[in-house]
Order: sequence, then structure tokens, then C-alpha cells
Amino acid sequence: MYAIARFGSTCRADFDQHSDKDLLVVCPPRRKASLLKKYQRENYSLSFFSEQQLRKMQEKGSLFLQHLKTESQVIVDSDGEFRRFIDSCKFTPPQANELIQCEAALS
Repeated sequence: MYAIARFGSTCRADFDQHSDKDLLVVCPPRRKASLLKKYQRENYSLSFFSEQQLRKMQEKGSLFLQHLKTESQVIVDSDGEFRRFIDSCKFTPPQANELIQCEAALS
């Protein structure tokens, strides 16, 4: 799977001059360095995941995947694989430790 998607405040249209530009990149490790260099020059805040990591997150339940499902804009998607994956994500209640991490980040 190879995909790039915008998410966060730029997709929700509530960004301001202090907001970062969030970008999700799903790619094999060998492509990470070149993509990092390219998008950092454009001032993106990058989150890299492998297909395996996304599938594990789906299996365990992930608030982040739910966020991507409702608030992301796919820019690049090889063969529509990422969109099919996101569309197949059903809401699975997150594990307690993920909720604790989210609460800690907010406070």
C-alpha cells in the first residue's frame, strides 16, 4: 500500500496561522527518506505508517483511524487500496491505554 493523505485542521477548515499541516504517509521503509525530505521542505508535519501498522491499529481499535476515516483527504492512493482500507474500518472501541494517552496529550 502506498498512500498520502491530509488530515487535521486543514481538512476540518479550522486551521490558523499557528496550525501545522498534517500529512499521513503509508509506504515501505525504503521510500521514507525521500518522502520525508520532499514534504518537510513544504512544511508538512509527517506521520509515517506501514500497511502492517495500520492493520494492527485496525485490529486493536484506534481513535486515529476513526479520525482519518472522518477527516482526511486522500492525495495519493495506489490502486485505491488505502481508501478501501479506511472505508472497511469499523468503529472498535480503543484500548484504555490509548484513551489515557489522548487525555494526557490534551492536558
